[in-house]
Amino acid sequence: MTTLWRHTNQQMLVGICPYCQTETTKSIEIASSNIWDYTYSATCPTCGPIGGSHVGAAILEHPAVISFYWNHGIDIRAKHIWELGFVDDEAVTVLNENPSRLRIDVEIEDDRLEVTIDETAEVIDIVVIESSGPKGESVTNQSAGNDSSR
Repeated sequence: MTTLWRHTNQQMLVGICPYCQTETTKSIEIASSNIWDYTYSATCPTCGPIGGSHVGAAILEHPAVISFYWNHGIDIRAKHIWELGFVDDEAVTVLNENPSRLRIDVEIEDDRLEVTIDETAEVIDIVVIESSGPKGESVTNQSAGNDSSR
């Protein structure tokens, strides 16, 4: 994945305009008129709308997502965004419409990371579901809450 795109995306997600470094606002949108049904966008009070992407891109730099891939022997930094299954509408579930809450499922083999984001594209909950044993039984480990470190 290109470093420039990743850096710009990360700046928008932490609330900094990549052009003038002013504080921005973020929001998610649920609309079937876009390329994707589930997107996030950032707006700068100085520059105006500065960009956005699929909501799956909003969790790319989250430590839980990075470590989930790493624990499966995959360096997510070496992947292009279109190679990531969670950057697709099929991976998104609407949990609530007002305020908006979306769950993004990150799946590798038989394991799943369920990442919930709020109306500002911030991660608010994470659930890890790992397969265990030959029967594929699930064990759920929950790590909640407002981890805005990216």
